Amino acid sequence: MIERDFRAGGFAGYMVKDMGMRVDVMEESVDERVPILPGAALGKQLFAGMVANEDGHLGTQALITVPERLNGM
Repeated sequence: MIERDFRAGGFAGYMVKDMGMRVDVMEESVDERVPILPGAALGKQLFAGMVANEDGHLGTQALITVPERLNGM
């Protein structure tokens, strides 16, 4: 991340899909034993921000670009 090498090892767009499936299952479950994972929901939102900024083709390490954009960096 320091060198700004955001070549994909794992695409951010796939993370939105994968994390979304888990968060959706969690939210729709009526079973009280299903753990609540607020970190997963936040991660999904951050990766979705990357996809919205057309950065879904970058690697997951490019997640740093989301707070940078939010802070005008």
